[in-house]
Amino acid sequence: MLKDLQKENMVNLRNEANLLGIKYKANMGKEKLIELIEQAYKEGRTNKVEHEEIEDDNELYFEDFNDKQSEGLTKKEIREMKENALIMLKVRITDLDPESREKTAYAGVVTNYFKAARYIPLNKIWFVENCLVDALRDRKFQGFEDEIDPKTHRPTGNQKPVLRQRYNIEFIR
Repeated sequence: MLKDLQKENMVNLRNEANLLGIKYKANMGKEKLIELIEQAYKEGRTNKVEHEEIEDDNELYFEDFNDKQSEGLTKKEIREMKENALIMLKVRITDLDPESREKTAYAGVVTNYFKAARYIPLNKIWFVENCLVDALRDRKFQGFEDEIDPKTHRPTGNQKPVLRQRYNIEFIR
């Protein structure tokens, strides 16, 4: 096994360590990483990923038990999260980027439990999923503003970059 691991590059070794659930530092050397992988094999760990199927409303979801960051949600919590994310809101979305000539905005959200994506027309009243509104609310664009001298409070002639909100979202009743 040592000879096989010695031939592997660092990317493959890191992938193997991740599959075995080994925690390692990003700057760890190849020899030390090989030692950790061999030790994991001696302990009886395998890189076989275990899944559990959760059946709800004729849709299948897979939950990875080897992933340390899995939240372990119940079926009820998953259903509530999905319902809240897919609630349709009546909104008007306006593009605040003065250089943009787009007529639509693309928004997409993909999670382990649901996915939603669509093109949304700008400057029109439209029904959009709640998760897509949240995704658009987080978008930014880079603009420039005049730099002001702190002593004289006058423009210096230079411009500095600033991040601004990309879309204005107006909720309609």
